[in-house]
Amino acid sequence: MWVDTGSGDVLKLAYQGATMTGAPAEVEEIFSDYREVDGIRVPFKTKILQNGKDFAELTLSEAAYNSGLEQEVLSKP
Repeated sequence: MWVDTGSGDVLKLAYQGATMTGAPAEVEEIFSDYREVDGIRVPFKTKILQNGKDFAELTLSEAAYNSGLEQEVLSKP
C-alpha cells in the first residue's frame, strides 16, 4: 500500500491476485482524482493493472454516504 504522507490518500495497492481465467497475476490498483464527499476523501478514478498491463479503468460520477437512511435503521433492536 502506497500512501500520500501529506493527505493520507491511498495512492496504490499492489497484491497477488488472479486473472479472469484463474491464473496468478500481480495486480496494481492506482487511485487518483480524490474529492471530498460528506467529509470523506474518495478516489473518483481507479486504474487497474494485471502483470503490468492495463486491465480496467473505473471513474465515479458521484458518491454519497448514508443517503436516504432513516434513523430507525441505525437504532439497536
